[in-house]
Amino acid sequence: MTKESSNWMKDPTTIQLILFNLFSSFGIVLLILVVTDLFTENPFKKQNLLLFFLALASAIATIKLHINYWKK
Repeated sequence: MTKESSNWMKDPTTIQLILFNLFSSFGIVLLILVVTDLFTENPFKKQNLLLFFLALASAIATIKLHINYWKK
């Protein structure tokens, strides 16, 4: 009588994939706008290294989600 719960990262649905892409992209854009004031300064500075690590981690998670979706 054990019921396996579905992990959304290992077995994503189409809706979950679309929502994760939208939220991830929107979050990265907002993070860059808030941290760097994009319209007045260059975002590619050494002090913004943590920002790019966060964006990279989000991109890796998105890629893993896509790989798991297409395997299914």
